[in-house]
Amino acid sequence: MPDLLTRGQANELLDDAQRRLDLHTQLITGTCAACGHFDCIERELAMREFVEIQLGRLPRRAPGASQPHLCDRGGWSAWLIPVTRPN
Repeated sequence: MPDLLTRGQANELLDDAQRRLDLHTQLITGTCAACGHFDCIERELAMREFVEIQLGRLPRRAPGASQPHLCDRGGWSAWLIPVTRPN
């Protein structure tokens, strides 16, 4: 990446980084949706661009992209665990 960017160049780089983030979304299982790795280098590099360019933009989120339905927990109530205390 060049040391000095115009705003247009920075926006193009961030748009490209966003496309890579959309493609390499981390699933609820912890793996990458595109390459299947737990530690996806493409996702890491795209996230790093958002940090390095510092244009005040954050990556956009896509609701449901992590495919939470793949994690069969029995619904939201399955996260509530009854607490019992010894007498």
